[in-house]
Amino acid sequence: MAAGEWDHELFKVIKRKNEELYDSIEAVRLLVAGRSYEKLDLEKTMDELHDLLELHFEIEERGGYLADLVKNEPRYEARVGTLLSEHRALLEQCEKLRLLVRSGVESPAFQTRIESDFHKFLSRFLAHEHAEHQLLQGAFSDDIGSGD
Repeated sequence: MAAGEWDHELFKVIKRKNEELYDSIEAVRLLVAGRSYEKLDLEKTMDELHDLLELHFEIEERGGYLADLVKNEPRYEARVGTLLSEHRALLEQCEKLRLLVRSGVESPAFQTRIESDFHKFLSRFLAHEHAEHQLLQGAFSDDIGSGD
């Protein structure tokens, strides 16, 4: 298999896993917003979200595109370091939410807490993803513009 074909296949896998992650986030969001879920369904969905989030970050960290960015453009090292350090914090926040879902007793207060904590996690995750995309777009734009 040629390198270009492998890269294309890898890209398709990464894209599919990202879609699964965002589908999982949406599934949790709908459950907590509806407040009419079975606790076991929410537990299962949170487990899935955590596992997909962990894989998402592993792909980013080991997939090399951020490391390649720093290798080619050392000026981005601090920003990449900050983004990578956020991975652990986001995983911990997701894990705490997952443990809360498992240990909590179903009640209106429990549902309110889950909804609040999930929205805090989601806001932080989306801000992180936005910062990553901004960094990559900026680096790509700089790279294209440097040829002028």
